[in-house]
Amino acid sequence: MKRVEVHYQGRVYSIPNSSIESVQESVDQALSGSGSHWLPVKNGEGLGQDAAILITPGVPISIVNPIPSGVSDLAETDRPAENIAIPELL
Repeated sequence: MKRVEVHYQGRVYSIPNSSIESVQESVDQALSGSGSHWLPVKNGEGLGQDAAILITPGVPISIVNPIPSGVSDLAETDRPAENIAIPELL
């Protein structure tokens, strides 16, 4: 699943199903207007809670790709187990 992390006011939020470019475009559009803009994000682990952060001039924000370039988004633990003995329970 593709997601982007947003670091804002010392906390980390996420935006699922997005790219750094699309989030950056949203932030740029918000800052080019005359007022502030609420950016919808997720707060917390897993599914997360719906939240919004206020995009306004002078407030730092970082947009981060949590998965380095060239690396699969599947962790080692997400891959099928090979050559592991599983004991029978009954």
